[in-house]
Amino acid sequence: MSEIDWHKIQRKLEGRCHFCGGDLPDHRGVCPVYGEELHKKWDGINKGIDEIEDAVNYILEKNKHV
Repeated sequence: MSEIDWHKIQRKLEGRCHFCGGDLPDHRGVCPVYGEELHKKWDGINKGIDEIEDAVNYILEKNKHV
């Protein structure tokens, strides 16, 4: 079992980032935790766009010869 980080839990209960101390959901400056959160968010959006693009291209190719 991993050791509990009480400092991190206290920060989250206070609504602050455990890394930079900024108020959540905003962070101070260039917080790596905030960057990771944004990266995950944008990756999900990009995957969704890629799926839509693939579907549109499939439909266009299928109806191209009609």
